[in-house]
Amino acid sequence: MKITMNIQDIHYGDVAVQAFPVMAEKLPAEDTAMNKLLRAIAHLPEDVVYSLFDAIPQQEKNEIVFLLVQENKEKILAYATQFLQEQRIGLTIQNLAVASDLAVELVILDIDYGSLVQKILPLIQDKLAEEHDNMASILGKIPAGSPNILLGFLPQKAKDDIAAYLINKGQDQILRFAMQAAANRNIRLELADLNVET
Repeated sequence: MKITMNIQDIHYGDVAVQAFPVMAEKLPAEDTAMNKLLRAIAHLPEDVVYSLFDAIPQQEKNEIVFLLVQENKEKILAYATQFLQEQRIGLTIQNLAVASDLAVELVILDIDYGSLVQKILPLIQDKLAEEHDNMASILGKIPAGSPNILLGFLPQKAKDDIAAYLINKGQDQILRFAMQAAANRNIRLELADLNVET
């Protein structure tokens, strides 16, 4: 399963303040001019880093964020995994990719369909009541407290379709969860256009 979304807005200084110290620790021992510059930026006061990023043109800021995400991908995946565990959502993210236009792609390896249903179904009950498609009908029959009873009888394709449907219908709430998780790590951003492919 692949989940895509777009970073519509991001506070670039937040990303720099979080990422530069981590990058500075990973730098090779050589004292090249670039390594010295990155180490110096990593130790600047936060208000100076924010001012620096305010002065950089938009396109260059996007490129810097793209590079910072690439350099810190493992840490971001660890934060995402921790957040999903805290929310009791059984998803395993296999890969995270961010394009230079800040489009985000997550490849999901394993899904605990029961935990996904239990978390998202209550959030989209109002939307489901307005829907008259087959998926809404199926989801209406899943017992809220024990979704695994029905899910256990479904073929893999049907479970994947249910997961995609839930994520797509619950995208507003899911994006809010993701933005709050980033805010908990002191990174302010705005996400949009969530989409799921099975």
